[in-house]
Amino acid sequence: MIDLNMDFKDYYKSLNIGVGATTEAIKKAYKQLAKKYHPDSDGGSEEKFKEIQEAYEVLKDKDRRAKYDTLYRSHKNSGQSSFKSGGFGSASTNSSYQSNYSSQQNKNQQQTQDRQTNNSSAYDYYKQESQKARERQETYTNPKDNTSSDSNQRSYQQKQYTNAKKATSSSQTQSKQSSNKANKDNNFSDFFNMFFGGETKSSTKTSRGEDYELAIELDLEDAYHGCTRKLEISSTGQGLRRLEVMIPAGVRDGNKIKIAGEGKVGKNGGENGDLFLKIKIKEHSIFRLEDDDVHSTLQLEPYEAILGTEKEVITLGSKVEIVIPPQTQNGKILRLRNRGLPNPKTKVQGDHYVHTEIKIKEHYSFEELQHYKAIKRVNEL
Repeated sequence: MIDLNMDFKDYYKSLNIGVGATTEAIKKAYKQLAKKYHPDSDGGSEEKFKEIQEAYEVLKDKDRRAKYDTLYRSHKNSGQSSFKSGGFGSASTNSSYQSNYSSQQNKNQQQTQDRQTNNSSAYDYYKQESQKARERQETYTNPKDNTSSDSNQRSYQQKQYTNAKKATSSSQTQSKQSSNKANKDNNFSDFFNMFFGGETKSSTKTSRGEDYELAIELDLEDAYHGCTRKLEISSTGQGLRRLEVMIPAGVRDGNKIKIAGEGKVGKNGGENGDLFLKIKIKEHSIFRLEDDDVHSTLQLEPYEAILGTEKEVITLGSKVEIVIPPQTQNGKILRLRNRGLPNPKTKVQGDHYVHTEIKIKEHYSFEELQHYKAIKRVNEL
């Protein structure tokens, strides 16, 4: 039951903060005080702990805090320390209000949302509540003097009692979270339950949209230099969308590029998921990748491998002239520093490895064959 002769609750004082405290300051003050006064801690106080919880329950919520600030200013302007000094009805009126509060609880919860506290003072609001209590008292305890009215009154009271039981039974089927919330409110002061206990927040929760993955193929040259790709996607459920995406230099096969907010749409106003572009590097006709390094094959004529020569090698960045030393064996590996893929994380560029391969032609001219025969005769001496 709610006591109309309650004291005004100064929630800012309970948390030792100023009226203009930020949300962060309120949260910080609550954590410090809750830890200090927790009943399980040394020097803790269950009563003080509940007071701190009650204050935080109101001030952490933007709407509740705005309503409380209106009451707070009105109370400060009145110069009263409690509501009872305002003379809001007799003891019989308060008793009537208490006896009928439970039966009117569902209706009061709806009425709480419609109160115009911004346009009336705490005194005016409480005066209105007292007047409602008087009207209910007159209706319930002073009916017209006839048997039919008495019967109707008993029937009405029985109906209210039955509705109250149904409401109680229905509330027991709510989720554990809702029950805990209700129990918390009931453990708070009459002041809280009068002004904030009937308020419920929407149970609809926002939900972030799922992420969406899209495969994208790149040539090795595009992965080396970086590029811009134009895409058409429909992941957000908002129809076909065209995006221009920057692909950074040095991406690898299997890398994912994140595009924030271009995934699936969130639920109930939740933020969209993200779009991830999964890189697939196409197989190259000349180059082969191993981590940051690039590998290629250079074919040599037998005489080039024997006598040595200079050859032009194609790399990802440009063409390079390299020296083939005399008597180069088949499969010899020549290293070109910093000619591989750039690594975005280490900022170090890989190398290019050239694998030599001595080429034997399918057909040789008569003169070429004569030269090889001469070499053979020399080796037989």
